[in-house]
Amino acid sequence: MLLLLAIAGQAHAASLQIDGQPSGEAFNLTPYWKVLEDPSRQWNIDDVRAPDLAQRFAPPSENSDSLNFGITDSAVWLRVTLQNPSDDELFRRLELAYPSLHYVDLYTVTPDGMKHMETGVLRPFAQRPVPHRHFVFPLRLAARSDTTLYLRVASSGSLNVATKLWHTRAFTEKILHEYMMQAFYFGLVIALGLFNLLLFISLRDPTYFYYVLFAASSALSLLAYSGLGLQFVWPEATDWAVIATMIAFALNGAALLQFQRRLLTTSRIVPALDRVMLAFIGLNGLQIFAFLWSFEHTLRVGIAMDVANILLALVVAIACQRRGQRSAPFFLVAFAGLAVTALLTAARSFGVSGIPNFITIYGIQIGSALEMLLFSLALADRFNQLRQEKEYAQQQLVDNLKRSERLLELRVEERTAELSRRNDELKQHELALKASKETAEES
Repeated sequence: MLLLLAIAGQAHAASLQIDGQPSGEAFNLTPYWKVLEDPSRQWNIDDVRAPDLAQRFAPPSENSDSLNFGITDSAVWLRVTLQNPSDDELFRRLELAYPSLHYVDLYTVTPDGMKHMETGVLRPFAQRPVPHRHFVFPLRLAARSDTTLYLRVASSGSLNVATKLWHTRAFTEKILHEYMMQAFYFGLVIALGLFNLLLFISLRDPTYFYYVLFAASSALSLLAYSGLGLQFVWPEATDWAVIATMIAFALNGAALLQFQRRLLTTSRIVPALDRVMLAFIGLNGLQIFAFLWSFEHTLRVGIAMDVANILLALVVAIACQRRGQRSAPFFLVAFAGLAVTALLTAARSFGVSGIPNFITIYGIQIGSALEMLLFSLALADRFNQLRQEKEYAQQQLVDNLKRSERLLELRVEERTAELSRRNDELKQHELALKASKETAEES
């Protein structure tokens, strides 16, 4: 029985019948792949189909929604056989939901021959089989036949392979909903940025300007990270597409720390940590030049630096909150969600397993949107605080003016009374002199 179960399990892992897939749902293909690692990145499709390498394909070591190989210099080959036992042709979409992969090649092997499709960040967007921010391949599965897929993935960054099989119509509907949410996110960021830019122009408070820089760098980083930048903004700039995400994250880290310094007045509340923040802002600036020099040699350091930025921001916010800084609780609540998703994404980049792919793809965006909304509340509270302080100062000025006016009136009254008294005395003295003079003349 154990032997039969093992044979059945191997057969299940090696092939998949897809004629019964529900039309409105995506099918997670990850558990059905067999994996072969190519440390040299030299093997081609003929090599991996040869008997000596073909037998070295093995089932994935973990059962999750994606295959996470971390940051590796190896290329990874994946193989699965799709069975179509029905009498009709089937059309599907194979989606790789991780837009940072540098090279992605799909070979479809059927009894009629082999077809090759290639894409990846380092290849022009116009070359993609399906124009989408993720890597999507159209599949045509002939009736009553098997189709074997060979997927080769290589990247200088994190190698994360999350594959789903879609019905064509369901995938089209998914694209509509997905791009609507992306438009909502970037529209929200633009609206918040412009609103706070107007506040900066009106109030001349640098805090609002640093918020605008933070919002702009957040939008740039997620534009690059989500694959939308390569699709809509720089479709031919493949070299820039490789480094854009990490450069934008470095800018975002520097803008975040500078915004936090101003919002929480760290130079006054926590001067020692404020000096550390200034040093980190400088290091984030150096990161940018390092990525322009070499992406591969700087990537691990860059991810570690992004994690350090997050931890430093949390430590500073907690320290300011304990010292009673008014905006610190707002900052902590706003930053907590993004910090968790960003740390999980960084851990996944280093190969930590068990983290859902949803967090990698959408977690940072959701956390970023909530963060910027709550930061706006913190700025609104700051605006109210400044208005109250201004009103209090104005009221104090009015009260001081009224007191001064009353004192002036009292002094004027006292001076008037004194002058009146002296005038009376002079009149009496004049009358006395006049009377004395008249008496002298009579005598």
